[in-house]
Amino acid sequence: MDCVLPTRIARNGTAFTKFGKLVIRNAEYNVNQLWSAWCQKFKDKTSNEVLGMVAFQFAKLYQTLANRENATNDILEKFEENLNEYLLKIDAEGK
Repeated sequence: MDCVLPTRIARNGTAFTKFGKLVIRNAEYNVNQLWSAWCQKFKDKTSNEVLGMVAFQFAKLYQTLANRENATNDILEKFEENLNEYLLKIDAEGK
């Protein structure tokens, strides 16, 4: 698979899931329709409660992505430290 293909596909509003191709630019994924669907699903809730649930989901997603970024940075820093140590060891052995 081309390494830029997933990005190119996503940029054009498409995603591939285990259920098949999903075109998020389609009208069924319109924000107003999503909001209506949430409100229908939680008829017993006020719109503020639904908004709170949506905000909570976004907060969880943000935190998950932030944790992933921190973990990636930690791994890269550790790799760089180990690489520097390894290169210094090779340099010392070579002299």
